[in-house]
Amino acid sequence: MNLTLQEAKNSSAIENIITTQDSLYKYHLQSNRASSQDREINNYSKALLFGWGES
Repeated sequence: MNLTLQEAKNSSAIENIITTQDSLYKYHLQSNRASSQDREINNYSKALLFGWGES
């Protein structure tokens, strides 16, 4: 799992957005079956990369 996704997962837990690493991996394999928590964490990860200018 890349660091931005791990950071997004851990930071989102503070806001009571809870998921597992397995669920996030499955999201990357089948994003059409993702939970709203997985989508939110993935968006957070993309925002971190965008902020660092790496998107």
